[in-house]
Amino acid sequence: MWRNRLQLEGLQTPGESIDGRPFASIIITESIIFLTKTMQVRVDEGLRSEANGVLREIGLNVPSAVWLFLTKVVQTRSIPFELTAPARVVGVGVGAATQANTDEVGAFWSKRKSQRA
Repeated sequence: MWRNRLQLEGLQTPGESIDGRPFASIIITESIIFLTKTMQVRVDEGLRSEANGVLREIGLNVPSAVWLFLTKVVQTRSIPFELTAPARVVGVGVGAATQANTDEVGAFWSKRKSQRA
C-alpha cells in the first residue's frame, strides 16, 4: 500500500530520498500506515469448518468475524453476548444413618416453626 503511494509521488526505490530526508523518515512523517498483527488461534477443525460455512452464508469470513468481535469488545468493554453457566447439580451420596439424622433434624425444625406460629 505505502510502496504504491510513494511510487505515485515519484519515489521508485527505497534508497531514494526527498529533501535530503531518508526513505524511512518519509514513511513515518508523511504517510499513514495501517499496522496489523497476526493472531493464531487453535480451534477444532469441525468447529472452524462449520463456522466458516455459516459466516460464508452471511457474507463474512473468519478473520472478518474475529475483527468484528474484537471491535465490539473494545466498543462495549465487555463480551458482546451473554455468558452463563448451566445450573450445577451436585449429588452427594449419603448412607441410611446420615439420611435418618438429617430427616430428624428437619422434623425438629418443622415442629419448632409450627409451635411459633
